[in-house]
Amino acid sequence: MTPKLTVLLQAGASNGPDRTSDSMGTTGQPAIIYFPAGTYKMSNSIQLYRGTVLLGDATQPPTLKAAANFPNDHIIYGKDPHQPGTNNFMIGIKNLVMDSNNVNPASKITLIDWTVSQMTQLTNVVFNMPNFSTGHTGLTTQYNTPDASNSNIIINDLTFNGGVVGMELSGQQWLIKGMSFNRCTTGLKISSGFNVVVSASSFSDSFTGIDASGAWGSLTLLDSSGQNLDALVRSSNSNPPGHSIILDNVKSAGKTVVLNNNALVTGDVPKVWVHGNAYFQGNPLAQFQNSGNLNTARPSSILTNGKIFAIAPPTYANIPLSQVVNVKTVSGFSVSGNGAHDDTANINAIFSQNTDKVIYFPAGTYIVSDTITIPAGSRIIGDAYASYFSATGSKFTNPKAPLAVVRLGKPGDKGVGQISDIVLTVADVLPGAKLVSK
Repeated sequence: MTPKLTVLLQAGASNGPDRTSDSMGTTGQPAIIYFPAGTYKMSNSIQLYRGTVLLGDATQPPTLKAAANFPNDHIIYGKDPHQPGTNNFMIGIKNLVMDSNNVNPASKITLIDWTVSQMTQLTNVVFNMPNFSTGHTGLTTQYNTPDASNSNIIINDLTFNGGVVGMELSGQQWLIKGMSFNRCTTGLKISSGFNVVVSASSFSDSFTGIDASGAWGSLTLLDSSGQNLDALVRSSNSNPPGHSIILDNVKSAGKTVVLNNNALVTGDVPKVWVHGNAYFQGNPLAQFQNSGNLNTARPSSILTNGKIFAIAPPTYANIPLSQVVNVKTVSGFSVSGNGAHDDTANINAIFSQNTDKVIYFPAGTYIVSDTITIPAGSRIIGDAYASYFSATGSKFTNPKAPLAVVRLGKPGDKGVGQISDIVLTVADVLPGAKLVSK
């Protein structure tokens, strides 16, 4: 499988250079590689480039399984080698299962390296490794190559089964959401990072949930849980802290925070517990805290079952084809997406006649000269990093009366509104353009 996949990843347009040449800028050669359901034997590594998206069948996520004699240290290298990690944009991996169970549990292997930055997607991926193996890691974020720094922001909705480490973070700031770590020696290892937020995540049947020893700013854990662990959060830092640890609404069946092998917190943390400096209303000076039962505001409007509202990015795996509308095939409403023709009127007409459906925008640039209104109940999806709404025209020029390029619903509307894999941009200097509003 690997040689054929490498050819696909390297191929450029039929009239241009291949993608290894790095000669067409950041967005000049996007590629979406689709994997139907099945198990794909990986005999070698695959290299991604800027603009690459690996997309599996969301209804039956395919498995990329390393061969027993796999020769390299990573199955997927996510970082484009032509650019530093901080310039790696528009790269995505979705709806896949990565599997290293055929590889010797003591062998050093990582399933995905993710030395990338903003405008990237890693979601709905399962990492299967031998339980408590001594050599397998699910995900790294700073592979030992030149210019290996990164500036990622969010990694979400992943499952790690087995391994010595589920995910190792090295970088700057992180929002980790919707994670599940099971039967890992260490679920999440923070080797470096100045602000790490972990929310809506679970850690089970492992030795350590989060090893925060390398954090040098703050670790915040909220709306999360741990069970059958030696420690949910472990660090070598004590008083005064080398970093802050904040827990908010955390369920724990055992030792919750262990610092320098001493258990500071055991059991649930229903409110807020802080180890580090905190600021209180009316006092501009930081105060060291090593205590719980602190209160922070949790407005009811953002809560679901007592937790801050969070959902996984939609895959629409359960939506029948009869409920999906391709904008380029709607009779009587021509939509070109060619970067030149104004598609505003026909896009709005299609939305108004197809409420409560998924509207699909194939790869292209859709020129809009007025607001696109997405009715309540509608969801839109494009091809990742290849479907653009580009605003143009006089209606978006007045900074004193800015106009939305895309508006979700109308005043008073209630219902679902979702936008996935659509890039919102402008075709000119438009100081009166708001990209999205509701």
